[in-house]
Amino acid sequence: HMALYNPLSFARARASGVKLEAFAVETNTDGSKAGHSIIYTLARGPVQRLEDVRGRSIGYVDPNSLTGYFVPKFLLSSQKIDADATLSKQVFTGSHENALTALSQGLIDVAVGQWTSEEDSTLARMLARGALRHPDGTPMRREDFRILYKSEPVMNSPIAYLADLPEDLKALIRRAMLEAPMRERAAFEAIYKDKGRTWDVIDNKAYETAIDLIRFMDDSRTRPQAAVGRDRAQQQAAAR
Repeated sequence: HMALYNPLSFARARASGVKLEAFAVETNTDGSKAGHSIIYTLARGPVQRLEDVRGRSIGYVDPNSLTGYFVPKFLLSSQKIDADATLSKQVFTGSHENALTALSQGLIDVAVGQWTSEEDSTLARMLARGALRHPDGTPMRREDFRILYKSEPVMNSPIAYLADLPEDLKALIRRAMLEAPMRERAAFEAIYKDKGRTWDVIDNKAYETAIDLIRFMDDSRTRPQAAVGRDRAQQQAAAR
């Protein structure tokens, strides 16, 4: 009846016709409700602008990640870059951290990262703990990386319930969840391991962009097959 979704799963469910209503969203440490997908490269590398990624390799996160795959794939397309046709290699690294590690080691030319603020991003956290290093073992710094592109805000994970629940029950659930960070602070902080997060009000409209991205990706996956089908039909018609 109620679930915490990642943004892509929620948008996918909505796009497939499941009647859900988002009512709360995870917030960041600064109180914002969204993050950004970032395309990084090494500052010392050959890629100076996003246009230079043609012929290069990219490290995504996961095929089911909104910020780690859907958004950067759309960003490339919006800049007239057909990733499937022009990039030399596209790999899934399993996490934003793995993508940046692969970039730092020269295994890929560009990598996808998550960014909320200068202090709260995958790159900032990894640099703070010395997880990214030069080939000679010295710690890397922020200036060793170049941002090629930063997406529009991508909403955080929503909490949703079934749309056909009684309205009085929905109101009770909303109140219980939104008051939980104050009423049960110790338990709430244990969930988020002192990350300073909380929940705030949200609705379905905030995820319409994510649904549009899903439709874009689904269309891009089926378009080559449709083109093949049209070619075959034309060949058959010509033969007749």
